[in-house]
Amino acid sequence: MEKELEDSFDYNGTIDSLKQKIKNYNEITRYNNNIKEQINNSKNKIEISIKLQEQYNNIKEPQKVDEPIEYDKLKYDFLIKEVIIYEQKLQEKERITKYNESIEKEKQEDNQRIKSLISSIDLISYKVSILKETRQVLDKDFSAWLIDKGADYLKEKMNAFFQQVSSKYIITFSQDKNSIDFYFGDEDNVSPCSMASGMERAILAISFRVALCSLNNLNFMILDEIDSEFSEENSLKLYTTLLDVMNGSQIFCITHCEETQGFLINQTGSKAFTIVAGEVK
Repeated sequence: MEKELEDSFDYNGTIDSLKQKIKNYNEITRYNNNIKEQINNSKNKIEISIKLQEQYNNIKEPQKVDEPIEYDKLKYDFLIKEVIIYEQKLQEKERITKYNESIEKEKQEDNQRIKSLISSIDLISYKVSILKETRQVLDKDFSAWLIDKGADYLKEKMNAFFQQVSSKYIITFSQDKNSIDFYFGDEDNVSPCSMASGMERAILAISFRVALCSLNNLNFMILDEIDSEFSEENSLKLYTTLLDVMNGSQIFCITHCEETQGFLINQTGSKAFTIVAGEVK
């Protein structure tokens, strides 16, 4: 019985029939999809066409232009050249304008620098004028003041020494633009130093040296027979005063006054030398 059923039912044919139906279905589906795509494309084209039709309907007819009856080639070329020249002039004008603006800016900056320099020059001129006046004062008044003060100092120092050795006279001076002249004498009668006696000249010379040493802070002096015109008493008085005034200084002196020699030898730190037959002992 089973064998008869198997022989009466065609399985293979049924399968092939189903495969064919599936194939047909797929082809129909692809065809339908293609048709749908074409329909959509057609709709889009129709919409675009409608828009183009609307734009076309809105286009206005062009206005009529009267064409020139004649065409002047030379005039055309001339106008072209004029246009080129005009554009070049515009460019040149723009360049010149920018250049002038830069020059104006530099001019303003230069004016500011000039003002600053003028102020500096005025200040320098003012300082120079002050320096000139100061120099004039220093050349005349100040130098005269210094000379006057220096002469006063020398006079006081010379008087201090001179009056300790010889209280008879005082020393004074007069000055002009070129020189200072010293005088000695009493309050009523003064004489130039050239009129002094030998001893007076020696005292004046020593007092001047003492004053110069004091002025320059010198502590060294060499004296050669300054007491040759002095008596023994005056020689001793001269050296006593000299050692008192020049205390702490180094003094080299030559004297033939025996009493003065004895006085000097007994001073602290002194050394005595004698010359016998040309030899120092």
